[in-house]
Amino acid sequence: MLRAVLVAGLAVLIAFGGGFIWFSTKILTARPPPLYETDAVVVLTGGARRIDEALVLLAEGAGERLLISGVNPSTTPESIRNLTGGDSQLFDCCVDVGYEALDTYGNAVETRKWIEEHNYRRVLVVTSAYHMPRGLFELRHIDPDTVFVAYPVPLGRVTASGITIFAM
Repeated sequence: MLRAVLVAGLAVLIAFGGGFIWFSTKILTARPPPLYETDAVVVLTGGARRIDEALVLLAEGAGERLLISGVNPSTTPESIRNLTGGDSQLFDCCVDVGYEALDTYGNAVETRKWIEEHNYRRVLVVTSAYHMPRGLFELRHIDPDTVFVAYPVPLGRVTASGITIFAM
């Protein structure tokens, strides 16, 4: 009996450890896909580079509008634009700031309302690589009719000197 419990415990430990290694490898090596034709871009806030990446994608024509979901209520669109160095004309015409979401589920609810307001069908989702599986799960659960295309922001980027800098 003791042997069976130990074997079962070891199997669970190996499965858990293997899953963790697989997940860690996947997020550390995540690379954004080539741009797909989408109607809009949504960024799930929380990481330093997410908004910067989303603004670049919007400027490059990845979508006609950008929703920044889950922004702190004390943060203004102007402060986001100033921090990112974003184009004021692009912000004025094409960036929406959402203040309702407090977590990933809230991001999905806020995003669905925005999608319905604008009648979008394909949306590019920008978030950190480690957050992408959860973000897509919540978005697809809340809005199964919309096609969500993942654009993971890698955890690390290699500098010209070959040094990897990790940023969430």
